[in-house]
Amino acid sequence: FVSSKGPEFDLIKVVEIKPEPLFEVIPGRRKDLVLKISAVSDTIKYEIDTSEIEFATTMMFETRVSYVKIKNVSKIRFEYKWNTSLFGSLRTDYAQMMKSPFSVEPSSGFIEPDESATFQIMFSPKEVDDFTSHVICEIPQLTNSQKQPEIYVTGRSRRPICHLDLETSDYL
Repeated sequence: FVSSKGPEFDLIKVVEIKPEPLFEVIPGRRKDLVLKISAVSDTIKYEIDTSEIEFATTMMFETRVSYVKIKNVSKIRFEYKWNTSLFGSLRTDYAQMMKSPFSVEPSSGFIEPDESATFQIMFSPKEVDDFTSHVICEIPQLTNSQKQPEIYVTGRSRRPICHLDLETSDYL
């Protein structure tokens, strides 16, 4: 297969026959065994219950949580990994200096056939701003006609009147 992306993306089929390992037949000990093999083949299919989350105004250093469910409707399990790096900030250059205030738990794993997984989408701002993000669930081996699950997330943060960041103490 020759890829339009360039020669480094070309697929080359390599067939390599490995030699039979050395063995010795012991007379009178040979017996035939029945080997049963089964396989399931399918394409990855999923259902997601939302495509947009708008978090309520959140004070700096606090966390708000929303839940998203993805159901595996195919006959095979699939792997996922959440990507939260595509985000922007409206008022400051926070997006160039800091990591995303949005996160997802669990951030990676597998969803078994006909099972669902519930994910926590969290908003934890460390600066005052209006934030937007495209939180993408990366699923390998999707067909070209399928889109990666994507959630458009927005959140606004505010500064508290007073914030004390104290070390834990056993004083009292």
